[in-house]
Amino acid sequence: MRYRYDLTPLAVSDIDDALDYISRKLLNQSAADNLYKSIAREITRICDNPYSFPDCSYYLIDDATTRHCIIGNYVLFFEISEDKKAIRILRFLYGRMDISNSELLK
Repeated sequence: MRYRYDLTPLAVSDIDDALDYISRKLLNQSAADNLYKSIAREITRICDNPYSFPDCSYYLIDDATTRHCIIGNYVLFFEISEDKKAIRILRFLYGRMDISNSELLK
């Protein structure tokens, strides 16, 4: 069964910041466009089968409903609401930062 999704304001800001950094600071609009397409493709995959993505125990987050997806150099965190058949995109963070702080997902 397909899940619907929404993005938290933090996730929207994270994605905007990443795309802006790549296109304006790195002057690589093509890479920003490719990242945007990858994000959209992975969100579709998440909505189709969210349990195929790993939990966040690697990031020291002990919550079975919180999962993650690697997209290029970034990690997209999402939460599964089974009763609502919904996915909530929590954050989109650069993979080399210290993500093991669960406070980042609030």
